[in-house]
Amino acid sequence: LAKPMLKMAASWIAIAAFAACATTTTSGANGPANAESAQAFVQEAEAELARRSEYESRVAWVYNTNITFDTEWLLQRSDAEATEARVRLATGAGRYAGVDLPADTRRKIDLLRLSLVLPAPQGAEAASELSAITTRLASTYSTGRIDYQGRETTLDDLETLMGTERNPARLEEMWTEWHAVASP
Repeated sequence: LAKPMLKMAASWIAIAAFAACATTTTSGANGPANAESAQAFVQEAEAELARRSEYESRVAWVYNTNITFDTEWLLQRSDAEATEARVRLATGAGRYAGVDLPADTRRKIDLLRLSLVLPAPQGAEAASELSAITTRLASTYSTGRIDYQGRETTLDDLETLMGTERNPARLEEMWTEWHAVASP
């Protein structure tokens, strides 16, 4: 009884944390693109990213330690918001691409501009869809299991086995079973 209550409490805490998280906008996008506005933009972006980092890390920890429909939903929302924020910041940093800036500010502006690792959509619905896809993939890989040689094996363990197995028939079996679980 205690474990289900603990999981439910963790879910409610995560939901409360999600509800309490407020998104911010950077004011550096207004006015002329010069060194002073770039510095202000960088300071606001750094502060926002620091706040978001803690929030995103906490949501991810709750999801990774208690994978449920609710925590998957929280992670999807958190990821979608993060994508939107990072696209907004990268776009804002783009205003300063041709501006003469001090070296430290230039480095930070360039890092903001180049920080997107996935082609990020600018629309809220597109960001949510991208987040749902990436979260579903992560969930499939973290919870997927196959029956291999009479025992239930996680995909992580299967990956390790594939790195050491040299029998082509067994490798083919592992590969086929893995892709059956992780198929789109």
